[in-house]
Amino acid sequence: MSDALPDIHIATLNQRHHAAWLEHGARMAQRQNAVQIFIGSSIVVFGFALQEPSAPSMEVYTVRSWVVGVGIPVLALFVGSLIALHNAVILRLVDYMK
Repeated sequence: MSDALPDIHIATLNQRHHAAWLEHGARMAQRQNAVQIFIGSSIVVFGFALQEPSAPSMEVYTVRSWVVGVGIPVLALFVGSLIALHNAVILRLVDYMK
Protein backbone atom coordinates (compact mmCIF):
# COMPACT_ATOMS: atom_id res chain seq x y z
CA MET A 1 0.00 0.00 0.00
CA SER A 2 2.79 2.47 0.86
CA ASP A 3 4.47 1.78 -2.50
CA ALA A 4 1.52 3.26 -4.32
CA LEU A 5 1.68 6.57 -2.47
CA PRO A 6 3.90 9.29 -3.95
CA ASP A 7 6.78 10.59 -1.84
CA ILE A 8 5.82 14.24 -1.62
CA HIS A 9 7.94 14.90 1.46
CA ILE A 10 11.27 14.16 -0.19
CA ALA A 11 13.03 17.34 -1.27
CA THR A 12 15.28 17.28 -4.27
CA LEU A 13 18.93 18.28 -4.02
CA ASN A 14 18.20 21.47 -5.96
CA GLN A 15 15.46 22.44 -3.49
CA ARG A 16 17.75 21.84 -0.52
CA HIS A 17 20.54 23.90 -2.10
CA HIS A 18 18.11 26.74 -2.80
CA ALA A 19 16.77 26.58 0.76
CA ALA A 20 20.34 26.70 2.08
CA TRP A 21 21.01 29.86 0.06
CA LEU A 22 17.83 31.44 1.40
CA GLU A 23 18.84 30.54 4.97
CA HIS A 24 22.33 31.94 4.32
CA GLY A 25 20.87 35.28 3.21
CA ALA A 26 18.50 35.40 6.17
CA ARG A 27 21.32 34.67 8.65
CA MET A 28 23.50 37.39 7.10
CA ALA A 29 20.65 39.89 7.47
CA GLN A 30 20.01 38.84 11.08
CA ARG A 31 23.71 39.15 11.90
CA GLN A 32 23.77 42.67 10.45
CA ASN A 33 20.65 43.57 12.45
CA ALA A 34 22.36 42.38 15.64
CA VAL A 35 25.31 44.68 14.95
CA GLN A 36 22.99 47.63 14.30
CA ILE A 37 21.00 46.94 17.47
CA PHE A 38 24.24 46.83 19.48
CA ILE A 39 25.43 50.14 18.04
CA GLY A 40 22.06 51.81 18.62
CA SER A 41 21.73 50.49 22.16
CA SER A 42 25.28 51.56 23.02
CA ILE A 43 24.55 55.07 21.80
CA VAL A 44 21.40 55.18 23.94
CA VAL A 45 23.29 53.98 27.04
CA PHE A 46 26.08 56.52 26.51
CA GLY A 47 23.49 59.24 25.90
CA PHE A 48 21.79 58.30 29.15
CA ALA A 49 25.12 58.50 30.98
CA LEU A 50 26.08 61.84 29.47
CA GLN A 51 22.70 63.46 30.07
CA GLU A 52 22.77 66.27 32.60
CA PRO A 53 20.82 65.25 35.72
CA SER A 54 18.09 67.53 36.99
CA ALA A 55 19.42 67.31 40.58
CA PRO A 56 23.17 66.73 40.52
CA SER A 57 24.31 64.38 43.22
CA MET A 58 27.01 61.78 43.57
CA GLU A 59 24.45 58.95 43.61
CA VAL A 60 23.13 59.88 40.16
CA TYR A 61 26.63 59.81 38.67
CA THR A 62 27.40 56.50 40.40
CA VAL A 63 24.26 54.87 38.98
CA ARG A 64 25.02 56.19 35.51
CA SER A 65 28.59 54.98 35.62
CA TRP A 66 27.32 51.56 36.68
CA VAL A 67 24.88 51.54 33.77
CA VAL A 68 27.72 52.23 31.33
CA GLY A 69 30.24 50.03 33.12
CA VAL A 70 27.94 47.03 33.34
CA GLY A 71 25.38 47.63 30.60
CA ILE A 72 27.75 47.95 27.66
CA PRO A 73 29.85 44.83 28.46
CA VAL A 74 26.74 42.71 29.09
CA LEU A 75 25.21 43.98 25.86
CA ALA A 76 28.49 43.29 24.02
CA LEU A 77 28.62 39.76 25.44
CA PHE A 78 25.04 39.05 24.41
CA VAL A 79 25.42 40.46 20.90
CA GLY A 80 28.83 38.81 20.48
CA SER A 81 27.40 35.41 21.32
CA LEU A 82 24.48 36.02 18.97
CA ILE A 83 26.86 36.95 16.14
CA ALA A 84 29.03 33.90 16.89
CA LEU A 85 25.94 31.69 16.64
CA HIS A 86 25.01 33.21 13.28
CA ASN A 87 28.59 32.81 12.03
CA ALA A 88 28.64 29.14 13.02
CA VAL A 89 25.40 28.47 11.15
CA ILE A 90 26.59 30.46 8.13
CA LEU A 91 29.82 28.44 7.99
CA ARG A 92 27.88 25.17 8.15
CA LEU A 93 25.59 26.37 5.36
CA VAL A 94 28.57 27.35 3.21
CA ASP A 95 30.16 23.94 3.79
CA TYR A 96 26.88 22.29 2.80
CA MET A 97 26.59 24.36 -0.39
CA LYS A 98 30.11 23.51 -1.63
